[in-house]
Amino acid sequence: MGAIIDILPLGNDHYLWSIGFVILSLAVSLFPTKAYIREKKDYLFFLPLAAFMAGSLHSVRIGIDLGTIFLICAVLYALVKRRAFPPRHYMWFLAAYFLCMAVSLIWSRNVPQGIHILRRCLPLVTFSIGWCMFELTQEQWERILLVFFRASLLFIIFSITTTLYISFSEHFSWWEFFGIQKHPVHGIWESYKWVYSWLPYNHPSYNAYGLVAGMICGQYLLRVKRISIPEAVFYALSLFLLLVLSQSRIGIVMYAITIPIAAVSFIQSPRWRKLYHYGVGAMIVVALIGWVQVNTVFSLDHPREHIYHVTVDFIRQNPVWGVGVGSLAETLQQDEICLREEYGNPHNQILGDWLQGGIPCLLAMLAMMGYLVYYAVRYRNQEMLLFVIITLLFMQIEMPLDIIKGLTTFVAFVHLFAHKPNDRYNSKYASMCARQEKEVA
Repeated sequence: MGAIIDILPLGNDHYLWSIGFVILSLAVSLFPTKAYIREKKDYLFFLPLAAFMAGSLHSVRIGIDLGTIFLICAVLYALVKRRAFPPRHYMWFLAAYFLCMAVSLIWSRNVPQGIHILRRCLPLVTFSIGWCMFELTQEQWERILLVFFRASLLFIIFSITTTLYISFSEHFSWWEFFGIQKHPVHGIWESYKWVYSWLPYNHPSYNAYGLVAGMICGQYLLRVKRISIPEAVFYALSLFLLLVLSQSRIGIVMYAITIPIAAVSFIQSPRWRKLYHYGVGAMIVVALIGWVQVNTVFSLDHPREHIYHVTVDFIRQNPVWGVGVGSLAETLQQDEICLREEYGNPHNQILGDWLQGGIPCLLAMLAMMGYLVYYAVRYRNQEMLLFVIITLLFMQIEMPLDIIKGLTTFVAFVHLFAHKPNDRYNSKYASMCARQEKEVA
């Protein structure tokens, strides 16, 4: 397969590509720095955080490396400032979910694999520690959103450009990518392998998850006039084109849900906003009915249906405690088809957590997601609400908390949106921290 990366001097060293992508993303987002850097010490946590947000979109490996650097720098910043902040409530739910998975290691049939998965899930705890080491100002928070939005825009442009280049170099029509069903493109069933051939990680659903999160950042930036209307419209249209090219069905669903909900914040009149709510509600009902009708055309997935049935059968055998973390793939592959196709998880977070960690792990996950919904509604944090909605949708067809790419995206945006400086929770939190400082002084 031809790929745009193969014709450049860097060859197949995706790590250098990732570093270049991060640098370019920072360059188009961060200058000038005088507007949001209060003192030079702020660079110690701000630049690693910005680099991590951009890098996690491009590459799993660079995301892990930059995430580690960010955590180290955040702790150093707290030591230099001689100040840290108490954990926010949502962090305890993330820790409880990790703890339930860790406890299930006791009855796991594959302890080495379980330890490997727990190491992969450590960001649930370690990133909470890192985010307790500093506080973002409003300007800094918005600039981090801008970094990810611009990085996502570059990602989309590179992917579409790659697709065009490959269609010309391989001598096939660009229109082969288009259709309402999954279909092969120039002899390859997975069209995303053409679209994302410039990347070290090409899973269309997980890439779509991050890019729709970028659109959530964009709707806020547009509302506060940090980006222009043409830039926002270009992002939305080009993202939709990319989702079609890569045949990401869940990406299109997340996109279709995000657009109308995000539009609410741009309606100023309470009367019109109320009417809009009713309209969106009616659209969702119609969409659900239509979804059932066209399911066989757009989204029917026989392999996933088989995995769901197999998973439910194994849950019936281990309904309370599950099979233990690390035993998921081994358990599923007792089924002949799952073994032949090398299915390692049920492609459903609820079923996967229930089978893997039993009812305790399932309840911990539901409590975590439930609290994030409560937080978003209670403190009117629209960005958090949109992100949790697309995450819950994504959980119906994948296990984002079990895959490092999905987990990194989830943890990064939960922390980022939960630290929105001007939402009601953080206003109370800032007052509490200031009061504690006075008492200590």
